[in-house]
Amino acid sequence: MAENTDDPRFLRSFEALIRAISDLLDERALSEISITDVVRCAGVSRPTFYQHFPDLQTAAKAAALKRLSAAFPPVEPIALAALGTEGIKDDIVARALPIFEHLKAHKDFYLRVRAGVGSLDIFEDLLPFVAHRTVRASRGDAEETDATVFLISGIVGMVVHWMTSDFQGRNRPDQMAVRLANVIDWSRRAPV
Repeated sequence: MAENTDDPRFLRSFEALIRAISDLLDERALSEISITDVVRCAGVSRPTFYQHFPDLQTAAKAAALKRLSAAFPPVEPIALAALGTEGIKDDIVARALPIFEHLKAHKDFYLRVRAGVGSLDIFEDLLPFVAHRTVRASRGDAEETDATVFLISGIVGMVVHWMTSDFQGRNRPDQMAVRLANVIDWSRRAPV
């Protein structure tokens, strides 16, 4: 998989492939999609597909991360001391709610990627993505890094489980944002 970010043709074909696999995954499972379907939809050749991706699973992961990137921009770190406990929770809810609404709106797409790629494989790509967009380590020591990975792993697992819900009651996006804020607040205050 070559990466030639200086070549406009390479970038155009990459974007066309990402759009194509995304559109196809919006309609059906990855197991029902072929490389021929993707290249036809993208308007590129099969060798062009292989310039970007070794297989459909890798293309699906790239499409999911691209869609998440657009909906989940990096955020500025929270000034914990200035906000206080309720302020921190309110800030987390405000940041999380649009993400939960996005995930609900594109539930089928993300669940199809997860099913087609495999939970562990997509999980490994999601952890650094979520970490980069949510947590800015203040000390950067090994203990804090381990705690951060543990917390984010739990949050990703919680969200993946939530996506299989009916989105009613405590599983509505607004309630899920509150639940997330409570978990983060609890982890921040938990004795070590």
